[in-house]
This record gives sequence, C-alpha cells and structure tokens, in this order.
Amino acid sequence: MPTEYRNYTLMHDPQYRLSIAWQNDGYNQPPHTGFYFGFGMKKAPKPHITLVEPKQ
Repeated sequence: MPTEYRNYTLMHDPQYRLSIAWQNDGYNQPPHTGFYFGFGMKKAPKPHITLVEPKQ
C-alpha cells in the first residue's frame, strides 16, 4: 500500500539492535526502539552509518 512515510530500518537503531540481541539470551521481551515509533511521531532520527571498504 503506498505511503508518504519513509523510515530507516529498525536495525539502524542501536537500542533496537541490542534488544534483538538480548532475545537470544532467553529474556524474550519485545524489542524497544530508542525513539517513539507510533501515531503522531516526529521524523525518526537519521542513523550514523559508516561503510567500511573491504581490504584488497
């Protein structure tokens, strides 16, 4: 369904990524984002992404 909203993937959010990692430790709680993600939210913060060039 077309939408006007654009968001970065949740795996770009460090708190969400850590929440996914602790799922493997047996706590099995829902993951949380580092920002409000729902109706009426402000634009999600732009993640700091660094690309690493492979060694040749």
